[in-house]
Amino acid sequence: MKILIYILLLYSSALYGQTTLFLNSNANMHVSDDALISIYGDTEISSGATLSQETNSQYYLEGNLTNNGSLSSSNSQFTFWLATDDVISGTGTTQFFTLNIDKNAETNSLTLDKNIAIDGDLNVNTGIFDLTTFTASKTIQNGTLTLTSNSTIRLGGTNNLLNAVDTYSSYIIDINSIVEFYGTAQTVSNLPINLVSGLGFCILNNPGLKTVNVPLLIRSDLTIINDATLDNLVGVNSLQVNGSVFNDANIENKGIIDIGN
Repeated sequence: MKILIYILLLYSSALYGQTTLFLNSNANMHVSDDALISIYGDTEISSGATLSQETNSQYYLEGNLTNNGSLSSSNSQFTFWLATDDVISGTGTTQFFTLNIDKNAETNSLTLDKNIAIDGDLNVNTGIFDLTTFTASKTIQNGTLTLTSNSTIRLGGTNNLLNAVDTYSSYIIDINSIVEFYGTAQTVSNLPINLVSGLGFCILNNPGLKTVNVPLLIRSDLTIINDATLDNLVGVNSLQVNGSVFNDANIENKGIIDIGN
């Protein structure tokens, strides 16, 4: 497989239609400058193997990414697309430059089963980015996180936006996008310092306290379901919900909640 891919990329800038890409132990695959690869299946990187992307290269994946080796990127794009529900897993270092989520439908998802590093931008264009208890943060402040009107970020466990997607230079959060907190004990109002626009739609789901401990702006609706508890603490002035509040669970309001524009 390693030899086949090397020959294809040597004579062409594109590789299409591969159903599965498996890099065996100690194999090395370099996606050269401006090259394009489309994999209509899973990509698996074995222990000791390396997949690296060079400048302006593009890697499109309709399937799972299992990285037990090393994945690195230099000013390039890695896109999860089409109509599958995919998972990023493995024990190896997974470092993207720009990560795009471009699913066919708003219900198709990309789920993290490990922490990932993003050196450039994170674009959730269509579909669900489920971080569960993991992170897609940065060590250096740069890049933009974009959450469009067709997209959702989901957070589980004790995860929040400050933990999960910190240190981007800017955050573009569409008013019709969704952030869902479905974990056990989460601080909803813990936001990255550069996320100044507030959230779009916000969903509090599943049992456990979902706490607001500083002022928070929700520009669309707030929905509380499945035994979740909104705990709006003393001194919060205020939790501002520009849309409606749909409460099918619990609200403990010790501060101020302003509803409507």
